[in-house]
Amino acid sequence: MLHEQGRELLRQLTQAHLDLRAWGEQQTVLAARRDGAGLAGTVSVVRRRVEGGHRCLPATVTVTRCAWRTPGVRNVYPVDAALSLPAVRHSVGLAKPAVTETVRGSFDAAHAAINAR
Repeated sequence: MLHEQGRELLRQLTQAHLDLRAWGEQQTVLAARRDGAGLAGTVSVVRRRVEGGHRCLPATVTVTRCAWRTPGVRNVYPVDAALSLPAVRHSVGLAKPAVTETVRGSFDAAHAAINAR
C-alpha cells in the first residue's frame, strides 16, 4: 500500500510541477506577444504565432504546452525539448519491460505483469 500510494504521490507532484511550468510558459508567451518576438525552429523559420493549450499525453501525466506556429511548417514545442519528452507516448523505461513480458506469453499476461510493477 505504501509503495502504491507513494508512486501516486510522486505522479501528482510531477503533474503539479508540469502545471506550474505550463502557467509560466503562458506568462512568457504573453510577454512575447507584447514584444512581437518569435521563435526559430530546426528549419530556421521564425514562428510568430503562439497557440496555448496543446496537450501531450505521456503514460502517466498530461503536459500542457504552447505551440509556436507559422503556416506551412511544423509546430515547435520548446517545453518538449526542455523536459526531454519522448516522441512516443511510453518511455523507454516502460517499453523495455513491455517487450520482455510480451515475448514471454500472452498480451493479457504482459499487461498484468506491467500493471503489477
